Amino acid sequence: MKPIIWTSLCVLILACQRETPSKQPSVVRTGHYVSNHWKYFRLYFKDSLVSGYRFDTSSRTQIDSVFGTVTDSIRWENVDFSNGALYWPQSGVVRKNGDIFFGKDSMLLEKIPKKIFDSVVNNAFHPKLIDRDTTLIRGNFKLHVKVLNYDPKDYSGISIVDITDRKSGRLVQTIESNQFVFHGDIDVYYADYNFDRRKDLAFCIGNMGSYGTIINDYFLYDAAQKQFVYSEDLGSIAGHLGVEWDHKNQRIISDSRGSCCSHYKDAYKIINGKFVKVKKMSVVMDNQENDVVEIQTLKNGKWHKTTRTYNEEQFKKARIYEGF
Repeated sequence: MKPIIWTSLCVLILACQRETPSKQPSVVRTGHYVSNHWKYFRLYFKDSLVSGYRFDTSSRTQIDSVFGTVTDSIRWENVDFSNGALYWPQSGVVRKNGDIFFGKDSMLLEKIPKKIFDSVVNNAFHPKLIDRDTTLIRGNFKLHVKVLNYDPKDYSGISIVDITDRKSGRLVQTIESNQFVFHGDIDVYYADYNFDRRKDLAFCIGNMGSYGTIINDYFLYDAAQKQFVYSEDLGSIAGHLGVEWDHKNQRIISDSRGSCCSHYKDAYKIINGKFVKVKKMSVVMDNQENDVVEIQTLKNGKWHKTTRTYNEEQFKKARIYEGF
């Protein structure tokens, strides 16, 4: 009897297996896209869900992740990597060719082959580093500039600048930095930045200033030391929205702003070898869209202030910025 019962049980199990088809596992499809904002996306589609990541190849960051749903249309939100918060909900449509278009943001995600995606993203995140060097003549000095592990994406590496005297061939000094930026040809600026009639050196350090302004590191020539000395003070003064050298009045004028409606100017003079602020101005728009101009001037160690309000036409005629 036992063999009969066992056989019946096997038949019953086989019958149940035939009557209950196994559920097929969901297939995950991967898509690669580039947006008209020059961001790259790797997306994963599973049933009606979509998730993935957004890459910025210019800053070489995996900006955030996306998570949402897709049917005839697509909707997702971005997930901030820093705190996991959802933000920037977007809705769009998937076109027949596979492209995705978000009409509200006028953002088109063009589908691209995985090979192209991998090439662009990998080259951006893992660029091939090279060594560069050149020799520059600046006045009485010869600069041999070497840049080790130069990154062609952010235009920088480990910079070693050997400065020698052209006449004697003596090594004056060596400047090293990993902050210098060289777009295209290696170049070093050579000008008088502190009105002492001796030319100084400046090295570009990229768009590190306010609102992405390109700024420099300054090395001022010290006649006593017979070397170029890094000036943190001048770098700070010139590290905002803009800077100009007023040679007529021997002033350095720095521009900055707090917002679209507040602008500032500061003027510095070199007194006893130090950068001293001697004049400052603020231009702030009030609730009536008038410009309130406050100017302060340093005289005999004391600040003297004047304030005046201009409407738009008066402000243009007064040429406030030019007269500073």
